[in-house]
Amino acid sequence: MGEGGKHLIAMDVSHMSPASSDGPVEVLWTSDDAGLKSFYEPTLGETWARPALTYHIEDLGGRPDSWLVFGSGYPDAAPTSSWQGRRLVVADALTGEPEEYADLPIPSQPAYESMFAAVVDPAVGTHCVSRFWGEAQETYIADPAGRLFRWDLKEGLAHEA
Repeated sequence: MGEGGKHLIAMDVSHMSPASSDGPVEVLWTSDDAGLKSFYEPTLGETWARPALTYHIEDLGGRPDSWLVFGSGYPDAAPTSSWQGRRLVVADALTGEPEEYADLPIPSQPAYESMFAAVVDPAVGTHCVSRFWGEAQETYIADPAGRLFRWDLKEGLAHEA
């Protein structure tokens, strides 16, 4: 917790009451969990940006899925993969399982930032599909080279409204 690192951790802090039998904090998942490590280890660099929390509704009236949208951070001095530092990820907020990912293109011109990376906070646009939930539709991210990207999330599953 604090300055960036190569790992993610998701915690449930919804039962902070001292009277809770579960304790104040529950770790939901980390990027080092056995079932997640093979995806996150080559993807994550120095993760300085805050993930965006958003929702997706498969069927109107159904229970929403919670998602995290985040960039993979600065690549290591010797990157562990060709996409480290260039990947945007949508992951299940409760399990950490990746739902989708997109790799940003390498800049064709020299970038202002010598360590090109997907490090900024993503902005997720939502559309209201009920009076309670705004469904994730697209995310916007700017990279240190000054390029702005729009990524349509779950385009084939998005609500028709």
